[in-house]
Amino acid sequence: MGRLLEANEALSRVEADGVIVEGNSFLEYVTTDLAIMCARSEGRTTKASARKALARSDLIYLSSLDATAAYAKEQFEEFCTGLSLSLDLRSLPIITDEDLPSLLLRIYRRDQARTIGSLQFQKSSHHN
Repeated sequence: MGRLLEANEALSRVEADGVIVEGNSFLEYVTTDLAIMCARSEGRTTKASARKALARSDLIYLSSLDATAAYAKEQFEEFCTGLSLSLDLRSLPIITDEDLPSLLLRIYRRDQARTIGSLQFQKSSHHN
C-alpha cells in the first residue's frame, strides 16, 4: 500500500497533461493510458518484473543501437523462438525507431480528441 501512495503522491505533483515514467514496477500500482515495454532487439534475460509488466503493456518498443527496423524485428523473433519461458511476446504490437513519429502523432491526436470532447461536454453542460 505504501508504494501505491507514493506513486499517487508523485503523480499528484505533475502539472503537465501527461507524464512518462520509466520502470516496470510502476505498472503494479497505477493504471496507465499507454504502457510501452522496452526491449533490446537481440533479447537478453527477461527480469521477473518485466514478465509481470508485460501483461499490462500495450506494445513493445525494440531498441537497437545499430540495426535497421527489419533486422531488429528479426533479431527479436529469434530471441522469442529461443525462449524457454512461456511468454507470449508476439501478441503485442512491436515498434522500432521508425515507428516513433507515427506513434507520437497518434498519441497527440488522441489527446486532442479528448480535449475537444471535454470542451464540448463542458459547453453542453453549461446550457442545461
